[in-house]
Amino acid sequence: PLEVRGQNDCYRVHSGWSGVNFGSGFSVHFMELISELFCSLYPKSVIHVNQISIDGGGQFGSHSSHHNGQDVDISYLGAQPFQNWVEDGVIKKDFPYEINWEFIKLASQQKAAPINYFFVNKAIKKGFCQWAQKTGRTTSEDLEVLRKIYPWGGHTKHMHLRLKCSTGYRGCHNYDDLSAPDC
Repeated sequence: PLEVRGQNDCYRVHSGWSGVNFGSGFSVHFMELISELFCSLYPKSVIHVNQISIDGGGQFGSHSSHHNGQDVDISYLGAQPFQNWVEDGVIKKDFPYEINWEFIKLASQQKAAPINYFFVNKAIKKGFCQWAQKTGRTTSEDLEVLRKIYPWGGHTKHMHLRLKCSTGYRGCHNYDDLSAPDC
């Protein structure tokens, strides 16, 4: 495993926990690539990464995932890092849909690193569905982006990116595909 550390103009690593920024070479490379690519399109954007996995993988804290370095917590973009966007099950009115949509879309289009899902709070998934409809994002490509956005408990301050295992990553197992609910 590789440790994601430090910062540059395109990404910053945050963690209140020591030793949880280890990822597979595949996921670390993907985060560097997508951060630089996104930053080139949106120069004032910074990708804030939090927890990935412990060195060598395995269970840590109360996480039911983050075992193999293929899961990455990323702050929602467009505001203060790790700001809480959901109160009492309702998403805040000023949630920055467009910049987060563009990040998820760009990341989902990278063939070199197939994405399983982006887990978000269910209020945020519902908000994305309404926002996509309202802004005319209804093409088959847009619907594929929405299918990658999966509602999951918590995730009020960050999205949880899950990459599929690379073919060269022995010992890594892909999680079962979930049937992402339609809008």
